[in-house]
Amino acid sequence: MNAQVLNAGDTTFYEFDNKIGFWGRKNFSREISYPGCSGEKIFVSHNSLGNRDEEVIKDSKQKTVVFLG
Repeated sequence: MNAQVLNAGDTTFYEFDNKIGFWGRKNFSREISYPGCSGEKIFVSHNSLGNRDEEVIKDSKQKTVVFLG
């Protein structure tokens, strides 16, 4: 894993979007640490959409289900 450690309170894994406000940086992965976490490092990663999730792969052969609630 090739990750950098950010300074405490560094929020550079987010960026401003004119339509939706602050959102996760796309294609991002890094280790961060905060003083309140006893100096432990936390791995943060965002997919190509800026979400903390696995990459979404569209498959035209499978149906898509959306849950709202």
